[in-house]
Amino acid sequence: KAAELALRRSEELMRELAAHLEDAREQERTGIARELHDQVGQALTALRMDLQSALRASENGHAIGPDRLAAMTQLLDAATDDVRRISSELRPGILDDVGLAAAAEWQLEQFEERTGIRFELHVAADTEPSRSVSTALYRVLQELLTNVARHSGAKTVHVTFEQSPHAYLLTVRDDGIGIGTDMVDSPSSLGIIGMRERLRPLGGTILFTGAAGSGTTVSVSIPAG
Repeated sequence: KAAELALRRSEELMRELAAHLEDAREQERTGIARELHDQVGQALTALRMDLQSALRASENGHAIGPDRLAAMTQLLDAATDDVRRISSELRPGILDDVGLAAAAEWQLEQFEERTGIRFELHVAADTEPSRSVSTALYRVLQELLTNVARHSGAKTVHVTFEQSPHAYLLTVRDDGIGIGTDMVDSPSSLGIIGMRERLRPLGGTILFTGAAGSGTTVSVSIPAG
């Protein structure tokens, strides 16, 4: 009977997690669509209007001034920058080009600019993880930084990426209010459950420790090799 109840609860939890992940994906799609419409779409519409105006002027034998062309170029550059930024948020090219450490630093710089929470990064890894491990660690770091921004009230976050003889280790420590064991173990903490599920196929683990007023430390480990 106990095993049956445990199995039923596990199935309910997986359904809740699946719903949470689908909701997160839908929110991400909505955000991307909004940014494409508001930023890129408006810039391209304005550029099209400028080009039509320049075409009419040219057909009427009027010269197109350099200031006007410079303004159109700036508009095109801004649209290009928006496309690159949106693409980077989906999967940073820097993660493939120069590795996890540089991608983590870039993400932390964006985080500090957006939230005002300072960061410290320490890297002590001799080799670059595989693509799957790098992606998992990067996505977990993103989720942890989101939690810091939303819940911790922290002023500083410390991130360490290092390599032991047998594992890649990521540690994220903040000086905020501290997470309680009730939150870590709560079935409603779907973000934490999602991180565990992301790490599970790689044999990875995630451990939360914290106390009221002492901040939170999150330790992530994924076997190497």
